[in-house]
Amino acid sequence: MRFFALAALLITACGGGEDERPPRSASAPQAAVERHAGEPVEVIGTPPDQPPARLARATGDVLRSRGPIEAGAPLEAGDGLVVRGEGRADVDLGDGGRVSLGPDTELRIGDGGPAQVVLLEGSLHAAVPAGPAGPRPPLRIATAHASIDLGGSGELFVRAHRTGTWVASLAGLGTVATGEVDGRRRLRVIELPPGRAIFVGARLAEPTDGPTRLDDARSAAVTIFEGAAEPEAARLTRELDDAASRLDESLLWLEAETRRGLDLTTQHREAVRAGRADEGMRLQRELVTHSQQLYALRQVATARWERLHASALATAHVPGTTPSTHAETRRDRVASLLGL
Repeated sequence: MRFFALAALLITACGGGEDERPPRSASAPQAAVERHAGEPVEVIGTPPDQPPARLARATGDVLRSRGPIEAGAPLEAGDGLVVRGEGRADVDLGDGGRVSLGPDTELRIGDGGPAQVVLLEGSLHAAVPAGPAGPRPPLRIATAHASIDLGGSGELFVRAHRTGTWVASLAGLGTVATGEVDGRRRLRVIELPPGRAIFVGARLAEPTDGPTRLDDARSAAVTIFEGAAEPEAARLTRELDDAASRLDESLLWLEAETRRGLDLTTQHREAVRAGRADEGMRLQRELVTHSQQLYALRQVATARWERLHASALATAHVPGTTPSTHAETRRDRVASLLGL
């Protein structure tokens, strides 16, 4: 029995991928509004023969990046969808959620991380209906400014602009993260219960009271971004460079912690082999702490990667900017470290 417990510990400490679970501490603190993202839910993803998304309905001028599209057509990872003028589009996601795109909106089906969709410009209404009890994947949206999660049934309204992203929780519990960390390098996550909203620009603002009706959210978003000046191309380039630097920082943290885990595993194996019980127990506790830290650092790197990826896509066609290679040159390294 002790052997199996030890084997499970070592796999947890040094393994990778989306399904790993950090060891839990019974005394871990929980905050009411701001929290450190907790233990992931184990879910069964979209079947391999099912497309990640499908265009359920389209009215007006709706285009796909790789050619014409009609209602009912599948959308593959990396596909772009553009709604022009007063058009509208509903996109059903393979995991059960739906995003409804508003006028003048550009969206990309996720292909570089956990986010199912990347909102480049415009607005969307995300909804996850109540379903049978049991684990289910969150509906995750990335913008150039934030990673947004809807962890269960509920509704969110999101408006993205080059100057910032506004998120309103209409039902259920949403979370917003930008890649900011606390003193322990834990991801700062803001919870949005129904009736709360937040604006994310260069940094996270404090949540405010928000709408609970979709029409009110749409009206509020128009007011918030009304008259917003287009940022200069030089500023967008600087922000993209900064996002790349922040991602590099988090990847270095992750690589260092991974090496530490390998060293601890070797030391623990040697202590067990030599019969040094006290040293083995001490190293076992350090391995548990390492596993928790590794999981926390993966969350930080994931949020920062999604932000860089979305920023690169959003600025690609802005006049005066040069298409960035920041995301593509880091993609393989990110995929290796995060198990994407």
